[in-house]
Amino acid sequence: MVIQAQSVPPSTSSGSLDIKDYPGFETVFVETRDQLIRQLGRMDALDNKTGIIAGFDGLIVTAAVGVLPDLLSSFPPSGIWQSWVYRMPVAVLTIGVVAVFVSFLLAIKAYRVRRYSEMINPRAAYNKWLNMSESETRFQLLHNMIEANEQNESALDNKAEDVKKSTWALLIGVTLFSTAAIMFVMTKIA
Repeated sequence: MVIQAQSVPPSTSSGSLDIKDYPGFETVFVETRDQLIRQLGRMDALDNKTGIIAGFDGLIVTAAVGVLPDLLSSFPPSGIWQSWVYRMPVAVLTIGVVAVFVSFLLAIKAYRVRRYSEMINPRAAYNKWLNMSESETRFQLLHNMIEANEQNESALDNKAEDVKKSTWALLIGVTLFSTAAIMFVMTKIA
């Protein structure tokens, strides 16, 4: 979503806006611009993490699907489901695969394209601001940067939460997958 050009803050008593009347303007302007740049970096970092998580999810599900037939075929043919010793590794592996699949779905949710606000619509700015003074234009830009920052922050927080949930689901899935492998080895030793 692009913030549309809005009217600038109310004029001063002299009738015009001047940056010199606001000593902190430049600092606020620079810090707000830097915050928007950091938001872009945060978006990229979250997308990179999501891609790595989804890759691991795919690898683990593929490995589990490949291991499951071997796991089932290694049990004794008669009475396979009569003993919990043989049922537990399969059940734990299945739950682990489900957790990893949930992690994958959460990663996809985090990676999906969201609409982020941009601080300026070039055509609208050109049409509306071209005849404004530099001070008025910079005030309008500051206003738009603040609006974009506030709107983007919510979307970024949601994306970060999805990445966190996906990471936890992956960790649970890997732990269950490892537990199933250890249980399987223990049944072979016994």
